[in-house]
Order: sequence, then structure tokens, then C-alpha cells
Amino acid sequence: MSIDVTYRRLKKANWSRLKKDPEKAAAFLFESWLEDGPESRNCVELQKDWHALHFLLTGDPSTDPEHLPDDPLHNVVMGGHETDIEASYGPVRCLEPKEVRAIAHELAKISVRLLRTRFSAKAFNDEEIYPNPEPGGWDRKEVESVFCVYPKLVRFFKAAAAAREVVLVYAAQLCQSCSREDCPGHHRTCASASSHAGLHAIESNNNVRFIL
Repeated sequence: MSIDVTYRRLKKANWSRLKKDPEKAAAFLFESWLEDGPESRNCVELQKDWHALHFLLTGDPSTDPEHLPDDPLHNVVMGGHETDIEASYGPVRCLEPKEVRAIAHELAKISVRLLRTRFSAKAFNDEEIYPNPEPGGWDRKEVESVFCVYPKLVRFFKAAAAAREVVLVYAAQLCQSCSREDCPGHHRTCASASSHAGLHAIESNNNVRFIL
């Protein structure tokens, strides 16, 4: 199992109602994820590429979520305000519409070509960027999936910003037996997850309903 970061977008009014009841909110997120599928317009999965993308966007190797009001690029992966909904690895985090717009604005300035120029296998390996591929470490082939998913994330934030929606970010477990068609070597989130916080811990149980 590995750590998968997922983004969900929804209307501000819907989120205002849902967050009043964390259990119902969690059930809604889980069930709608299963119905919509991970590749719907309302959902984007970074899967295990979250740390690599964060490092490429910011140069920061940290894995500790923290919302920085004046740093939209940091907030793409590590930002968002903690909610009362527990995810596998820490609480679900919420980006408000204003923050979503700021992120969309900054992401629009960064192309895949620019991201490619920022990749350094040595820097990735020296900083042990997750998932720290073994054997052999990071190379151009290992990082290619980041460049595959990045345009989807840019479109996702652009659409959410235009619709004035909130974006929820959470870290779940990844099932190695599943696959994602568009990026070979990647895997779909499994419907099993733990209830303990922390991006570093990797645990498992058989709670099929709660995939956060």
C-alpha cells in the first residue's frame, strides 16, 4: 500500500451543509467517489505523485501539511484548512473559493515543459522524495507520471475556480492491485483505509465504506 492524494470539488452551498455533520459528509464523499469514479470532472487523483509535484512546484521537500495564506503553489498539495472529517492520513482539508482561484491563477503560469526543466534526479534522490523508488531511485521515467497528471490538475482547479467551488484534499491508501489506464504504473485508490492521521504512516484495515 502507498499514499494517494485525491482532490474533490463541490459547490460552496453543498459544502456548508455537509460540514455540519462530518459523518454524513464522509459518507457523501466516499459514496459519490465510488459512483463518479476517480477520473470524473469532480475528482482528480495525484496518487503517489503528490510529493514529487509539490517539490517541483515549490522546491520544498516537506511532507507536513500546512496552509500558507500567501503561497498558493504551496497550498496546491500541502495547503487547505483542516476539517472535522478524518482521512487515512490526517483530516480532509478544504480550500475556499478565493484560495482555489489563487491556485488556479498560479498553476496557469506553469507548463509541463517548465516542470520538466525543474526535475533533477539528484535533488529528488538526495531529498528522498516520496515514494523514493527502489531500486534505482528517481529518474526521467519514474517522474513521467507527474507530467501526465499535472494538466488534469490544472484543468480541475481552473474549472473549480470558474464555478466558485471549494476543493477538498485528502490522503488515502493506494491499492497496488488496481491500475489507472492513462498512466501505466499507477494505481487506483482502494476502498480500504485506516483512521489514523499522519502522511508518513502506512496502515490498513478492511473498512470498505470509508475510503478517505
